[in-house]
Amino acid sequence: MKNFIRKTLAIEVALFPFFFSPQLQAREILPTFRAAYYYPTDHRFRDIYSTFGLYSVETSVQAWKALYPWASAGFLYASGSSIGENDSTRFYMIPIGIGLKYFFKTNRVFPYLGLGAVVAYAHINNDSIFVTRNQARWGVGGIAKTGFLAYVIQSLFFDFFLDYTYLKMSFSHASSKPTANRKGDLSGLSIGGGIGYRF
Repeated sequence: MKNFIRKTLAIEVALFPFFFSPQLQAREILPTFRAAYYYPTDHRFRDIYSTFGLYSVETSVQAWKALYPWASAGFLYASGSSIGENDSTRFYMIPIGIGLKYFFKTNRVFPYLGLGAVVAYAHINNDSIFVTRNQARWGVGGIAKTGFLAYVIQSLFFDFFLDYTYLKMSFSHASSKPTANRKGDLSGLSIGGGIGYRF
């Protein structure tokens, strides 16, 4: 799975400038501000952290007919308490993604499907003296997207979406504390909405 994600990311990075070349004469640019609730699929992660808010900016550019390359950058924050001692802990993540979407165009509602790759920076801050206080890691994963755009006027639209992100990181490092050899499953579902404008 890791090799597949790496190859997919390398291919998309290599091809991405091609989709924005002047020869393609992109007809639509769709910048969108998005907010979502992030639901981790790992139950241990949910037991420690409570509310997950994911905020991002995503831009899709029409390359050919209904095919739109997209790029995004986001910020996720969650706070919670450690299991057992109930010490405070905070989690931050900055995901950066690229990929492709396909739009099914109808009258005013445009459903879409998408795939892509994600590079993410994650940081954990713990108040407990029994675990490593600060941990930071980079990880590579994949993302699948579905949703629809609903136009309220000619160019202003709402984006309602459901994304699934596959992302795992190793927090292993040289330490005698319990978190030294933990592997983190940061995969999860994002459900939310956004607002954008078509140029």
